[in-house]
Amino acid sequence: MDICDLLNSSNDNIYNKKKTSRPYACNWLQCSKSFTRRSDLARHRRIHTGERPYHCQWKGCQKQFIQRSALTVHLRTHTGERPHVCEYEDCQKSFGDSSSLARHRRTHTGNRPYVCDYCNKSFTRKTTLSRHQEHTHKNQTFFKLDSISQQQQQQQQQQQQQRSPDLSTSLSPASTYSEVDDNYQSLIAPPMIPSIDDHKLYADPLPPILINPPHRYCY
Repeated sequence: MDICDLLNSSNDNIYNKKKTSRPYACNWLQCSKSFTRRSDLARHRRIHTGERPYHCQWKGCQKQFIQRSALTVHLRTHTGERPHVCEYEDCQKSFGDSSSLARHRRTHTGNRPYVCDYCNKSFTRKTTLSRHQEHTHKNQTFFKLDSISQQQQQQQQQQQQQRSPDLSTSLSPASTYSEVDDNYQSLIAPPMIPSIDDHKLYADPLPPILINPPHRYCY
């Protein structure tokens, strides 16, 4: 086997490995997710179907969940169990799920991944960023959208002015006049009313037979 065959065979093996690494694909419409295990695919399909087979058995609680691990985390809200403990020195906080512990770690590390687009303030949680933008920059958001709409209107007016014909060059000053407004820069042309002289110039005289039509008598 030469070097070319060796390289081709290795590339085919890599391609087949990538192809078979996630053999279980979701056949739901407009969903391209694939999984390594059949059980993961079955759990994913519940997102589309809305199936929630895991029910909370606590008295007075009717919550349902897609997967068993979510139910386990939920039960800790009833039992008070907090198995995820912060490992930083002099910090004894504990949490019921790992994601809450990860958010808490940012208070020690100073990591603030969620940055505001208006004032560059950063936050540890996405929900905190959303509340900040809603209460602090609500008017700025409306002003930004309003300025964009005004720019679009100005562009449309300029395009209409470019497409409209110049009536001052095609018509004589005696038959039309133009009024230019300072705000809109628009051309106003009133309709032309024919005069009596125009009728005299262009109106053909009536034939005598129509002026004095013959009388018909019926007997």
